[in-house]
Formats: sequence, structure tokens, C-alpha cells
Amino acid sequence: MRKIFFILAALVVLAHPAFAAPSVRQRFNLSFSPPLIAVSRFNSKGELLAVQLSPKGDQPSRIIAVSRRGGLKLVEDLAARKTLTVPGQRLWIAHTGRTGVAKAGQPKADTSAARSEELPVIRRQVWLARSGECYAVAYFASGGWYELRYMDKDGKLLFIAAPKDNYGLASVIISDDGSRVLIDDETPLYSMAKPGQRLYLYDINGKLLMDRDAGENLDGWLDAQDGFMAHDGSCFIAPMGMGKRQCSSIVMLDGNGKQLWDKSYFPRHIIEGDSGGLFRVRGGNLSFINLIDRQGGLKTIERKGYGFELMLSKDAKKAYMMMFKPFDVKNSGLTGQIKAAFPGADVIAVNLPELAAPAGSPASSDPRSAPASASDVKVALSPDGKSFICYASRAAMGMQETVVKLFGEDQALLWKKYFFQAGIVPKFTGSRDFLLKFGYPIKRLAYFSPN
Repeated sequence: MRKIFFILAALVVLAHPAFAAPSVRQRFNLSFSPPLIAVSRFNSKGELLAVQLSPKGDQPSRIIAVSRRGGLKLVEDLAARKTLTVPGQRLWIAHTGRTGVAKAGQPKADTSAARSEELPVIRRQVWLARSGECYAVAYFASGGWYELRYMDKDGKLLFIAAPKDNYGLASVIISDDGSRVLIDDETPLYSMAKPGQRLYLYDINGKLLMDRDAGENLDGWLDAQDGFMAHDGSCFIAPMGMGKRQCSSIVMLDGNGKQLWDKSYFPRHIIEGDSGGLFRVRGGNLSFINLIDRQGGLKTIERKGYGFELMLSKDAKKAYMMMFKPFDVKNSGLTGQIKAAFPGADVIAVNLPELAAPAGSPASSDPRSAPASASDVKVALSPDGKSFICYASRAAMGMQETVVKLFGEDQALLWKKYFFQAGIVPKFTGSRDFLLKFGYPIKRLAYFSPN
């Protein structure tokens, strides 16, 4: 039997449970050495994709697949690719400087008649589609040259993308379903290089849908790295302006890269995420939650005086008010504001000791149930909104302890475990299916699902 050197141990016993309802069962518990730096959801084959570091821990080395039962297989050995073939007409990109960018005013070398050249790979970078259906690997050579290979879940090549300028690769954004890939080439703002930004949008088959060249106009650059793409790739939203007018407006692109609108709401904009189809934006008065729809309409929900976090299911049918301090929900008017922003949503106010109790106050006769401070408690919501997890780390008996609790939508406690370790993060893969990631890089991965 072939040995896979990157697995130290499998099926180790987790920390003992203080409470474990029969509704949830551990399916696998795997340790990894070298550790992982990214993990997808389970894909259509019932496997999650994971990116594993090299033995030195300096860059990604392998793509592996993990089945629901903990079975492991190698999808691709990234370290096997040692060289890149650079076409003659683009050799100037690889030979312009050795830091990834050109010096200001430096002319392009005439390589129109040059032959292609083999250059060594000097580093790698990987991005996963959250669905686990696809992933992208960028192999870097000298100068600003790279080769981005887009692969399916089985390691089959879908297409190859390469730069037209020597700006350098800044980021890659992949839609959750893997249908769209946005590549952001730009010079670092802190460098002495001549500035430039170019964005490429591809579909899953490698068709180039958009080639947006903003050049030296910094106020026309999109802050793509802090933008968000719809789950199905049907739109992309990002702040615009990286010069004197930092993030002064917001731009919406459709699934083919066509700009739909450019609007300004506040002096500066920060996009915080996708909330049930609306994009959450920070800016202006911090007393409100600001939400922008795909038409550019602004919706607001009052937050001043109330301690809560708004979380929504993927289809926006369930809206949770996670209350970090008690207040009169009925008379607050918040339910109406949330329903105005998300018509038809079932608004659920969650008022649990795990969220609201002050640090160190005993919630019961069991001293281990004393909650952490509200600011330390984090919440993960399942995609369908039918369950959620509260988790927090705190000092206990001279060491760090993490408490993980699973609740149903009726706020009934379904499962609870204590771990003598900090840095544990849950990640839902279904209604009540979830992973626990231990540390970063991830040294251990455990999967739980209903019986």
C-alpha cells in the first residue's frame, strides 16, 4: 500500500465531550503534517478539496481530496511543475526587472522575433472555489510573468491564463460555484514602478469575458481584493478609487464583466460581505447597517442603541438577530426594518446566555459554563439557516479552552464540546454538517454530521 507522507495520524480521539446529543456524530478526525492552508466545502463527488503546504511550510505543495469518511487521495502534486514556457512575444514581461514590476519609464524590450523560453518556477499560489468544484494555481517565474492554471475537482486542466503586462499578479477571485474567475494584475502601490491595473474575467471554459485596463489612473482602479462575487458568478461588486479618492464609489459588474453602475453613498466605502443577496457596506454613520442591492439601491437597518449582529441564510429566508445584550425586540421596530430589506424573511431573535452574559458570570452551577465576554463569542450560521454554532476561547485551568455549541433554529442546544485548545473555527458544509478546523495553518480537521 502506498504511504502518503503528509498524514501523521488519522482517527485520533478529540477532547472529551461535556455534552453530546445523539443528533450529531463525528465522521472523521484527521491530523496533517505539513498542515493545510485552505479547505473547500464538499463538492458534487462528496469530497472536499484542501491545499497542503510544502515540508518547509513556505508555499502550497499539494491539492488533496478528503471524502466524507476521511478517505484521502492526491489530486495534484504542485511541486512537480518546475518550469514555465514563456512565448517569445511576452518574454519582455519576464525579463523586465527581477522584482515583478518595471522601473518607471523603462521601455519594453523588443522580443517580437524571439523564441519561447523555459524559465524556472520560483513560487506558487492557490485559490479554491468554495464549492470544491474547481481551483486555480498560479506558477510564478521571473519579472511579472506567471501562468495561471484553472483546474476542475479531479485535477483536469480547464484553461491557462497569462498576463499581457508586467504589473504582477495581485489576487484571484473565484465564484463559489467555480463558473467565473477574476484575475487582478496590478503594481504594488508602495513600489517605485509605473502604476497600472488590468482585470481579466474568464468563464469556466477559459472564454475571456472582460479585459479592463485602468492603466495609470489610480482613481479608476477597482479594489478587487476587497470586492465580492456572487455565489453563481452573476455579478461582482467592489470599491473604486485607489488614488487620492480612496474607495470613493462602488462599482457593480455583471457576470460578463459589463459595468452596470458606479455610485457613491459615503466619503469612503468598505464592502463587508454578502448578506442574503444584498451587499453589506461600511461607511458614513456607524449607527446603521448599510445594504446595497444589485440595482444600487441603499437599504438601512438601525443599529444605534442595540447590541446585535444580523446574519442571513443563503436564500435570505431566515434573518437572525444575534443579540449581544437584551432589548425589547417587539418595540424596537427592527423586525419591520429587516423585513423591509428582506421581504418574506422569517426574523429570529436569538437571546442566549452564550451571547449576552458578561465575562465571568456563571450561567449555571457548572463553572465551565461561564461564558466568555460577548466580544469573544463568534457565531457561524448554516447556509439554510436551520442551525448555528456559537464558539469562544478562554483561559481555563492554566490553558486555553474552546467551547463549541450547536443550536437549532428554535435555539435548542443540540450538541456541545470542550477542547483544550484555542484557534478552533467551525465551518458549515450543510444544514447540520460542519467541519472543525484546528489552528492556522490547519493541523487538524474534524467532520461532524447528523446520525
